[in-house]
Amino acid sequence: MSELYQILRIDVTASSQEVRRAYHKLALLYHPDRNLGDKTAEAKFKDVVAAFEILGDPKVRVQYDMGRIDYRGKPMPRRSYERTSEKKESPVKDTTGHQYTKNERGSSSDAAKAYFDEDNASVSGSDGARRREKQYRLSIDFVEACVGTTKHVRLPSKTEFKINIPAGVKSDQRLRVKSPGENGEPFVVKVRVEPHSLFVREGEDIYLDVPITPYECFFGIELDVPTIYGPAKVTIPSDTRDGDEVVMKHMGLRRGFEGHGNQIVCVRVVLPNVWSDEAKSAMSDWRKHAPYNPRGKIMRLLAG
Repeated sequence: MSELYQILRIDVTASSQEVRRAYHKLALLYHPDRNLGDKTAEAKFKDVVAAFEILGDPKVRVQYDMGRIDYRGKPMPRRSYERTSEKKESPVKDTTGHQYTKNERGSSSDAAKAYFDEDNASVSGSDGARRREKQYRLSIDFVEACVGTTKHVRLPSKTEFKINIPAGVKSDQRLRVKSPGENGEPFVVKVRVEPHSLFVREGEDIYLDVPITPYECFFGIELDVPTIYGPAKVTIPSDTRDGDEVVMKHMGLRRGFEGHGNQIVCVRVVLPNVWSDEAKSAMSDWRKHAPYNPRGKIMRLLAG
């Protein structure tokens, strides 16, 4: 069960932080915005996203490591599951849906398409009986998924609805729309959250890599950084090291009384591409006056 680990280029013993960093690095490398028209990069980007959807969730990762699900997240046939007659579906959360009147409806370009999924959702009624509901797929922006939004959805019948997407919705989460759909019954919308080029979500927290220069690392600096709520200031303290994390309180997911997540700024110290003569001279002086060896453990290992 190492296929997803190979995609993210990490070991099966990688920590959650290592998984997240590997995903962030590869997602930036293969992101479609940076590789316009490159089908190979696009395919690799999709593989990286799919791998992180499983390995980035500790509970799902355990299922994968135990061989209970495959690389697509589908259940694997096992003897212990032979008595299970039906596959368990992910919880379906109710949401309100408002059907447009003629005056409320804008042009067709204002409504996002919800595409019909032939794999209908199977849900339990109040009497315990199983029934089938039509299911549609809807892609939403990463930030929209974090803060919540309202989407205009058009069904294949051209009927349009306004659907409330709750804050914190995740990919593959199913939302039941109470308003009647094409068959006069409530229907289900399966949400796909598009990955972000900078942000990574882990639970209620949002992670963001922020590059800084060596002198900003040494002296500290106040920076404007993006958040899911817009630009905000963060203070990078002096003597910060590469890989250190700075917490921006309550700038993660906010979901009523469930508490607030944070935004975690992961500091990345980046060296310049070009060194001036003055910079080289300064580094030479630094080496003379502040010598140190960061490879102590490696040297001890080589010494046996």
